[in-house]
Amino acid sequence: MSRNSKWLTISLVAIIVILLGLLVYVSWDKLWFNQKSPEKVVNSFESCAEAGNPVMGSYPRQCHDPKSNQTFTEVIKEDNGQSLTTRRYQSSGGVEIEINNWADNIKVASPLEITGRVPSNWSFEASFPVILESSSGEQIARGVAQLQGDWMTEQPVPWTATLEFTGVTTGEKGVLVLQKDNPSGLAENDDSLRLNVRFLDAYSGNALLLSNSVI
Repeated sequence: MSRNSKWLTISLVAIIVILLGLLVYVSWDKLWFNQKSPEKVVNSFESCAEAGNPVMGSYPRQCHDPKSNQTFTEVIKEDNGQSLTTRRYQSSGGVEIEINNWADNIKVASPLEITGRVPSNWSFEASFPVILESSSGEQIARGVAQLQGDWMTEQPVPWTATLEFTGVTTGEKGVLVLQKDNPSGLAENDDSLRLNVRFLDAYSGNALLLSNSVI
């Protein structure tokens, strides 16, 4: 083999090695950047927020995951470990009533948004009164809780209510009253649920804060 042929062979081998190296590099580069990271499981408020989903500025905060079409609520705890959750209470007539995102002895501010579940016979034409009173029994606000969905059933039905109020002082005690709608006016058909609260005087926007003291 002549010297020129030898150098030509070496040059061709070198070019092939370089081209193969470039091909491997480009392929690995594409694989690295196009590789999808494992999809995170969204099963709580924290994991929903970490996934970059929108967080609503309610209290407690809520995060909606569009992939599962689920909404997760932030768990808020106070110093004594009490947290906002769905709580069940019995009315004066022994009827079980659910209130969502609630805790015993909480602080509330205007507008106060409340949701829960109640037997449909507690309402009249899908509504019942909701009243906010001072500790002396003076009416501070009055509204109407509206039943949601099919209320012509014997099963507990979701309800929602909003109360706006002014003229309260932070720390002042009050009472939230859920009142059975009684169009008959007969005393034996009356029923209600009374829950102690404390007020915040700031118009904070869907505020509902836990109290660290016991009423």
